[in-house]
Amino acid sequence: MIKLKIIKTNLNRIGSLKWGNKPNKIIIHHPQFYGGVEELNNLMINMGYSMIGYNYYIRKDGSLWEGRLVEAIGANCYGQNSRSIGVCFEGDYDNDRTMPKAQLNSGIELIKYLMKKYSIEEVEGHRAYYNTSCPGRYFPLEELLNGVKEHSYISIDGGAYSNYKGMPALNLIIRDYSKDILRVFAWVDSDKKASWAFDIKPPNSNYTRLFKNINKVINTRNGGFTFSKGAYYKIKAKGYNDMGRVVAENQIVLKVLD
Repeated sequence: MIKLKIIKTNLNRIGSLKWGNKPNKIIIHHPQFYGGVEELNNLMINMGYSMIGYNYYIRKDGSLWEGRLVEAIGANCYGQNSRSIGVCFEGDYDNDRTMPKAQLNSGIELIKYLMKKYSIEEVEGHRAYYNTSCPGRYFPLEELLNGVKEHSYISIDGGAYSNYKGMPALNLIIRDYSKDILRVFAWVDSDKKASWAFDIKPPNSNYTRLFKNINKVINTRNGGFTFSKGAYYKIKAKGYNDMGRVVAENQIVLKVLD
C-alpha cells in the first residue's frame, strides 16, 4: 500500500460525533477558503457544525491534513454523509484558474491510497451528488479523476549467467512501466540497499537511464556480495513517482545455472 505523510491533528469540536460511516465513494470539494485546517475547522464550528465536515484537507503546498475521522458520520455532502469520504482542496476554484502541481499530485496519491484502503471505486466531485458548483468550475476534476483511475505498473524480466566477465551475474530488464514512474530501484532477496537504480534523468553515475527495455547486468550486489552458481535469487523492483512515492512493485526469481 502507498505510504503517505498525512499530518495528524487534534481539532476542536463542539459536542459529540455520530459514528458508523461506511464509505463507498470519495467526494471532492473546495471550501472557497484559504488557510490551515485549524482555521477551517473553527470556521465550520462557527457555521454551526460540530467540527470540520471533511475527512482530509489538502493545502496549496501539497501537504495532507487529517480532518474529521473517517469512521464518524461526515458533513461534506447532503445525503452521502454516512457512506462517503470527503476530500477538500484548499482554495476557491470558482476563481482560482490553476491548481498547484503539488496540490494536484498530493490529491491523486491520497485518493489512490483511500480507494485501495477502503475498496472504493467511485470518485466524483460534490456537484455529482448535490446542486452545487463545488469543487469549482476551474477545478481540474477530469485530470484528477484520470490520475486516480490510472493503474500504475512496472513490468520486469531478467536472466542469470554462470559466467559474465569471469563471475556469476544477474541481468534485470525493465520491460515497461506506467508514465507516472520516473525512478526504479531493485533489491536482491532481503538486502537493505538496492543493487539497481534507474532514473529518467540519472542524478549521478550510480544510476542507469530509465526507458523501456533497458537492462543492467551486475555480478556484485550492493554490499559487495557476489552470486553463486546453482542459487536462486529473488529480485524485487519498486517504481517511484515524481513525489518519491512507491506506486508499483513487481518481482521475479532468477536461477544462476551451474
